[in-house]
Amino acid sequence: MKITIRAIKERIMIKKIKNIRHLEQDIIQYVNIIINLK
Repeated sequence: MKITIRAIKERIMIKKIKNIRHLEQDIIQYVNIIINLK
């Protein structure tokens, strides 16, 4: 049971890290659009 719980926690952490990376890319694109509009 402990092994499976660890595996699930690791998968959740990996998903969170991927989501953060996607958010960073979205923010960079948004900032670039604002800069281009000025």
